[in-house]
Amino acid sequence: MSTFHTSAAPLPTLPPPSSTTFEPRYAPLRARRVKVYADDYVPSVDVLESLATGTLCAMIELPGLSRTDVTLAIETSTSYSGHNELVVQGDMPHAPSECWGYSTLLRERRTGAFRRTIPIPKGLMAQDIHAKMDNGLLVVTFPKVAPTGTRLSLSAGSGGRIPVN
Repeated sequence: MSTFHTSAAPLPTLPPPSSTTFEPRYAPLRARRVKVYADDYVPSVDVLESLATGTLCAMIELPGLSRTDVTLAIETSTSYSGHNELVVQGDMPHAPSECWGYSTLLRERRTGAFRRTIPIPKGLMAQDIHAKMDNGLLVVTFPKVAPTGTRLSLSAGSGGRIPVN
């Protein structure tokens, strides 16, 4: 049988928040107004294929956005011959209204306007595409509409695009 030992000494506690509690930690940031990143927001995208149903599913991470903050469109691809592109665009806000009036000390979140394209088969119509937004995850499904044997492939150096060959 195991035994548990307890200590009579109290656990250490943090000092109450005050203007000086975090001052040493953020003083260098306040002096330089640090910006950690160099680029605007680029949503992460996963594209999945169902061999059973012949459909593709694109999942796009858009934390904090709702369906009214995002637009979807079909455009002719200038990069992939014989394909169109599903264009996802919107604007990742810099700060929520609760933070207006504050000074930035550290900035790691990427913000700003974004535009992400996903190659789709030529001839696909808007009514063939189904989109659902839930908790900042945009899920878009559409038929593969491609010749037998065509597979999804990732090509290195393609600027984040996932070509459908």
